[in-house]
Amino acid sequence: MLRLIALVRPFGFLYSCVILQEAQRNLRLISTRLKKQAWMALDTHFSN
Repeated sequence: MLRLIALVRPFGFLYSCVILQEAQRNLRLISTRLKKQAWMALDTHFSN
């Protein structure tokens, strides 16, 4: 049982690193999209 845990631990660490990277990438995509929408909204607001 201990041997299994010793094997799983590094894989779990790698897995969590990959998930964190994916989450950061998704957040970056969402934030750029929101920024674009905000700029477009400001543009339309001030152009009228």
